[in-house]
Amino acid sequence: MENKENKVDNTTFENAAKSYYKSVHFWGQLTLVLGIIFSCVAAVYLGFIKGYFPGWKPIITAFLSIFGVMGFVFLDLPSVITNNILMGPAAQYMSSLTGNVANMRLPSALSAKAAVDCGPVGGPKEHIIASIGVVASTIVNTSFLIIMVVAGTFIIKILPENIQNMLNYILPALFGAIFIQFALMDWKASIVALAVSVLMLTVLASVIPTSYQAFLTVVACIIINVLWTNATIKKNEAADSTEN
Repeated sequence: MENKENKVDNTTFENAAKSYYKSVHFWGQLTLVLGIIFSCVAAVYLGFIKGYFPGWKPIITAFLSIFGVMGFVFLDLPSVITNNILMGPAAQYMSSLTGNVANMRLPSALSAKAAVDCGPVGGPKEHIIASIGVVASTIVNTSFLIIMVVAGTFIIKILPENIQNMLNYILPALFGAIFIQFALMDWKASIVALAVSVLMLTVLASVIPTSYQAFLTVVACIIINVLWTNATIKKNEAADSTEN
């Protein structure tokens, strides 16, 4: 009798889990599609209805500049699979829509799971707890972002003009700090990347179309650094084999 009751409970649980995941995938895919559409609505409205279309050249230039830096995301399937295993589909859909997965959404999901007994790894309970963690992270992050945007807009308006001009250097300073952070990990590769960038943007700038300079510079740095790293690894392996 007890085995029969356990079998019924397991069947009910499996049916509920299937229904839950089916609903998650439906609403997750729908919200992602709607998110993509709404992201384009403002640009389409301003460009084609209000007449502020800048032309295809600056659009392609901006796209290539971003793609050169973030294009690897389209091929980063291991991270997507890993995040889906750790967070579950619902949290993964929300994280993909809100962004900042590795720095905020995933740590929040893991912290939520660590705070309670989630049961078996990869189970519905674990995925639901991870989803709650992502929801909390999104609410807190978005709330503070709205406050800072509103407050920041007001503060910028009352700043003196010379201080406002200084704000133009924030982004270059940020990227410079990031470069130094990675340079400390491998200074030789960083010097190679810096030399290639200077060469592409100065000596070769006259032969490279302006709209493709940023994209081609990033691609050149990636290719040359990969070749440099492979050559260094082979050199070290050859040295180790000679010593042995």
